[in-house]
Amino acid sequence: MSVASRFVFGFLAGSLIMLTIGVAARGIYQLRRLATDSKCMSNLKGIWASWAVYTSDFEAGLPTLEALVSQSGLREDMLACPWADSACRAVEDGSYVFYPAERLPDSEDSLLAWELPANHEFRSTGAVFASGRSEFIYDSETLIATIQATHDTYAAERERIENAE
Repeated sequence: MSVASRFVFGFLAGSLIMLTIGVAARGIYQLRRLATDSKCMSNLKGIWASWAVYTSDFEAGLPTLEALVSQSGLREDMLACPWADSACRAVEDGSYVFYPAERLPDSEDSLLAWELPANHEFRSTGAVFASGRSEFIYDSETLIATIQATHDTYAAERERIENAE
Protein backbone atom coordinates (compact mmCIF):
# COMPACT_ATOMS: atom_id res chain seq x y z
CA MET A 1 0.00 0.00 0.00
CA SER A 2 1.45 3.31 -1.02
CA VAL A 3 1.94 6.25 1.30
CA ALA A 4 -0.78 8.23 -0.49
CA SER A 5 -3.34 5.43 -0.15
CA ARG A 6 -2.45 4.99 3.55
CA PHE A 7 -2.92 8.73 4.02
CA VAL A 8 -6.30 8.65 2.28
CA PHE A 9 -7.38 5.56 4.25
CA GLY A 10 -6.26 7.17 7.54
CA PHE A 11 -7.98 10.42 6.67
CA LEU A 12 -11.25 8.65 5.80
CA ALA A 13 -11.12 6.48 8.91
CA GLY A 14 -10.41 9.51 11.08
CA SER A 15 -13.19 11.47 9.42
CA LEU A 16 -15.62 8.61 9.96
CA ILE A 17 -14.67 8.37 13.63
CA MET A 18 -15.07 12.13 14.11
CA LEU A 19 -18.44 12.08 12.35
CA THR A 20 -19.61 9.22 14.58
CA ILE A 21 -18.46 11.07 17.70
CA GLY A 22 -20.22 14.24 16.51
CA VAL A 23 -23.50 12.41 15.91
CA ALA A 24 -23.25 10.64 19.27
CA ALA A 25 -22.50 13.88 21.11
CA ARG A 26 -25.51 15.58 19.52
CA GLY A 27 -27.68 12.60 20.46
CA ILE A 28 -26.45 12.72 24.04
CA TYR A 29 -27.19 16.46 24.20
CA GLN A 30 -30.71 15.87 22.84
CA LEU A 31 -31.32 13.16 25.47
CA ARG A 32 -30.04 15.42 28.23
CA ARG A 33 -32.31 18.21 27.00
CA LEU A 34 -35.36 15.92 26.93
CA ALA A 35 -34.59 14.60 30.41
CA THR A 36 -34.20 18.11 31.81
CA ASP A 37 -37.41 19.27 30.09
CA SER A 38 -39.21 16.27 31.65
CA LYS A 39 -37.88 17.19 35.08
CA CYS A 40 -39.11 20.76 34.58
CA MET A 41 -42.62 19.49 33.77
CA SER A 42 -42.45 17.18 36.78
CA ASN A 43 -41.51 20.12 39.02
CA LEU A 44 -44.47 22.14 37.73
CA LYS A 45 -46.84 19.21 38.28
CA GLY A 46 -45.42 18.80 41.79
CA ILE A 47 -46.05 22.46 42.55
CA TRP A 48 -49.64 22.12 41.36
CA ALA A 49 -50.17 18.92 43.39
CA SER A 50 -48.73 20.57 46.51
CA TRP A 51 -51.03 23.56 46.07
CA ALA A 52 -54.03 21.29 45.54
CA VAL A 53 -53.24 19.24 48.66
CA TYR A 54 -52.52 22.32 50.75
CA THR A 55 -55.74 24.08 49.73
CA SER A 56 -57.80 20.98 50.49
CA ASP A 57 -56.19 20.61 53.95
CA PHE A 58 -56.19 24.29 54.91
CA GLU A 59 -58.94 26.74 54.11
CA ALA A 60 -56.67 29.75 54.41
CA GLY A 61 -56.24 30.16 50.66
CA LEU A 62 -53.14 29.57 48.62
CA PRO A 63 -49.96 29.14 50.61
CA THR A 64 -46.67 30.94 50.41
CA LEU A 65 -43.79 29.09 48.82
CA GLU A 66 -42.27 28.59 52.28
CA ALA A 67 -45.52 26.97 53.50
CA LEU A 68 -45.55 24.63 50.50
CA VAL A 69 -42.04 23.48 51.32
CA SER A 70 -42.59 23.13 55.07
CA GLN A 71 -46.11 21.66 55.13
CA SER A 72 -46.81 19.83 51.89
CA GLY A 73 -43.59 17.95 51.30
CA LEU A 74 -42.54 19.99 48.27
CA ARG A 75 -38.76 20.03 47.96
CA GLU A 76 -36.99 23.37 47.56
CA ASP A 77 -35.23 22.17 44.41
CA MET A 78 -38.65 21.77 42.77
CA LEU A 79 -39.21 25.55 42.93
CA ALA A 80 -36.69 26.15 40.17
CA CYS A 81 -36.44 24.85 36.65
CA PRO A 82 -33.47 22.50 36.30
CA TRP A 83 -32.31 24.64 33.37
CA ALA A 84 -32.21 27.81 35.48
CA ASP A 85 -28.96 29.35 36.60
CA SER A 86 -28.07 28.64 40.20
CA ALA A 87 -28.51 32.35 40.93
CA CYS A 88 -32.27 31.95 40.31
CA ARG A 89 -32.66 29.09 42.77
CA ALA A 90 -33.55 31.02 45.93
CA VAL A 91 -36.77 29.88 47.64
CA GLU A 92 -37.97 33.48 47.77
CA ASP A 93 -38.28 33.77 44.02
CA GLY A 94 -37.20 30.52 42.38
CA SER A 95 -37.10 30.46 38.62
CA TYR A 96 -40.82 29.81 38.28
CA VAL A 97 -43.27 32.71 38.38
CA PHE A 98 -46.25 32.16 40.69
CA TYR A 99 -49.47 34.06 40.30
CA PRO A 100 -50.44 35.53 43.68
CA ALA A 101 -54.05 34.70 44.46
CA GLU A 102 -56.20 33.90 47.45
CA ARG A 103 -57.43 30.63 45.97
CA LEU A 104 -57.31 28.55 42.84
CA PRO A 105 -59.44 30.06 40.08
CA ASP A 106 -62.46 28.33 38.62
CA SER A 107 -61.07 28.61 35.10
CA GLU A 108 -59.03 25.57 34.07
CA ASP A 109 -57.04 27.73 31.66
CA SER A 110 -55.68 30.03 34.37
CA LEU A 111 -51.97 29.81 34.97
CA LEU A 112 -50.74 28.82 38.38
CA ALA A 113 -47.01 28.96 37.65
CA TRP A 114 -44.78 29.47 34.65
CA GLU A 115 -41.18 30.25 33.94
CA LEU A 116 -39.07 32.62 31.98
CA PRO A 117 -38.31 31.52 28.39
CA ALA A 118 -34.60 31.96 29.03
CA ASN A 119 -34.63 28.81 31.17
CA HIS A 120 -35.11 26.65 28.06
CA GLU A 121 -32.74 28.50 25.75
CA PHE A 122 -35.69 30.63 24.57
CA ARG A 123 -37.20 27.51 22.94
CA SER A 124 -40.23 27.35 25.20
CA THR A 125 -41.79 28.23 28.53
CA GLY A 126 -42.99 25.60 30.99
CA ALA A 127 -46.41 26.32 32.49
CA VAL A 128 -48.87 24.62 34.82
CA PHE A 129 -52.56 25.54 34.84
CA ALA A 130 -55.20 25.50 37.57
CA SER A 131 -56.53 22.21 36.17
CA GLY A 132 -53.14 20.56 36.75
CA ARG A 133 -52.32 20.46 33.05
CA SER A 134 -48.70 21.27 32.37
CA GLU A 135 -47.22 22.05 28.99
CA PHE A 136 -44.56 23.96 27.15
CA ILE A 137 -45.67 27.14 25.44
CA TYR A 138 -43.57 27.73 22.33
CA ASP A 139 -44.86 31.13 21.25
CA SER A 140 -44.27 34.31 23.29
CA GLU A 141 -47.52 35.84 22.03
CA THR A 142 -49.45 32.82 23.33
CA LEU A 143 -47.67 33.10 26.68
CA ILE A 144 -48.48 36.81 26.99
CA ALA A 145 -52.13 36.20 26.03
CA THR A 146 -52.39 33.36 28.58
CA ILE A 147 -50.88 35.50 31.34
CA GLN A 148 -53.29 38.34 30.48
CA ALA A 149 -56.27 35.95 30.50
CA THR A 150 -55.15 34.62 33.88
CA HIS A 151 -54.83 38.14 35.23
CA ASP A 152 -58.33 38.98 33.96
CA THR A 153 -59.77 35.81 35.55
CA TYR A 154 -58.19 36.57 38.93
CA ALA A 155 -59.28 40.22 38.75
CA ALA A 156 -62.88 39.23 37.96
CA GLU A 157 -62.85 36.71 40.81
CA ARG A 158 -61.45 39.30 43.23
CA GLU A 159 -64.12 41.79 42.15
CA ARG A 160 -66.88 39.17 42.57
CA ILE A 161 -65.69 38.41 46.12
CA GLU A 162 -65.49 42.12 47.03
CA ASN A 163 -69.01 42.75 45.68
CA ALA A 164 -70.38 39.80 47.65
CA GLU A 165 -69.09 41.25 50.92
